[in-house]
Amino acid sequence: MVREQIKLLALDLAIDETETFTCPFCQAKHEKKFYVTRIYAGLLYQCKRASCGAKGFVPTTVSELTAKWTGPKRKGKGPKKTKVFKDKTVDIRQYKHILYYLCAKYKLNRSTIVDQGWKYVPNRKAIWFPVRCPYGYEHGCVIRYLRKREGSTKAISYVDAGYDGMHFPVSAIGQTTAIIVEDIVSATRSLDSIRRLRSNLQPRKRSLITCALMGTNFNEPRVEQLIKLGIRDIIVALDPDATAVGYGLKRKWNLYFNSVSVKPMKYDPKDYPKDDNLLEDLGV
Repeated sequence: MVREQIKLLALDLAIDETETFTCPFCQAKHEKKFYVTRIYAGLLYQCKRASCGAKGFVPTTVSELTAKWTGPKRKGKGPKKTKVFKDKTVDIRQYKHILYYLCAKYKLNRSTIVDQGWKYVPNRKAIWFPVRCPYGYEHGCVIRYLRKREGSTKAISYVDAGYDGMHFPVSAIGQTTAIIVEDIVSATRSLDSIRRLRSNLQPRKRSLITCALMGTNFNEPRVEQLIKLGIRDIIVALDPDATAVGYGLKRKWNLYFNSVSVKPMKYDPKDYPKDDNLLEDLGV
């Protein structure tokens, strides 16, 4: 089996290490252009000979390979601590003026906001957003102030220390294409726009899901998270001021997926005036 051969080739590879070998597919012994990279979830391989072009992913377990983790370590001492959110939250439907304000500002349906579990924090005058994994479980929250306070950030994250993944508005099981945006509101708006106009679009062979980085950090645990879900195509749609970051992510992680495309956005996805314009720029 070719997969077993690749595992044998990579026995001494450390995480994030790449080595070249003779390709087990085309068996070209005169040049070693078969690249194998080990990540935490398994092995990425690609033959860079024009006549071959084989590439793929071989999942592995810790016991199958002997190499140890050589990636960056967390600064400081002791385990990572979780910031705990202690303020009282209330059902956003009790504050109808806030609910209508969010609907008008972000072009969302009221049912979408309620279904997503958004809540209101009266003493902070902020919105509470749950952070969900691709299986629908909550792993913390993000609060976003309606108005930026002087000397303070507009959004604060309270995410579990053991969760280094992204936010998924709905279950991502069975999806094949992920649209990556920066924040939770943009992920919700993009998915809501796709669902609203789905009947007006030509039938798509691919399944779409949106996910929020809650910033611009697309690191190895998040790549691993998408690979385990079966995501094969990535659409990077960051805010306009982070388009260059998007191209950097494409160069870094392009080998891990079938395709990684960057969409330069005219506005933040959550701030698009019309759904048609948003979907046009997303390319869906």
